[in-house]
Amino acid sequence: AGAGLVVKTVDALASGDYKAIPQQELAAGTEIKHAPKIFKEDCKIDWNKETETVRNLIRGLSPYPTAWSILKNIETGEEIQTKIFYAEKTVLNDTAQPGTIKTDKKKTLLAACGNGWLSITDIQLAGKKRMKTEEFLRGFQQIENYRFA
Repeated sequence: AGAGLVVKTVDALASGDYKAIPQQELAAGTEIKHAPKIFKEDCKIDWNKETETVRNLIRGLSPYPTAWSILKNIETGEEIQTKIFYAEKTVLNDTAQPGTIKTDKKKTLLAACGNGWLSITDIQLAGKKRMKTEEFLRGFQQIENYRFA
């Protein structure tokens, strides 16, 4: 259906056979609003929220300005800012505190949300390049000592 509409629209534009309708007429009786400005704090991931809400935040902010979180070392308190570009909802019959990390240290990096788990597939540490999870885990072996804050 969409392809046929595109062809019809392009043909109408090419032949000049179309009627322009100003946006104000389409929004009759309502005020046209601009999207709000996105600030850095708006991009911070709240791991206490539902899995789908966190996933949608990550999808909506990728690739720019990008959703971010802090990786915090449980033992030393060291914090590393992390950008997350893509994550998928995953089914895991396990509950954990939001921000908890589970990994096989090879391919999988899971993060606990308020009501489930997300599988992170594209990540970037501060000052480093964007990487697939497999690449990230090869170079960040001490991940089990961290959690998302």
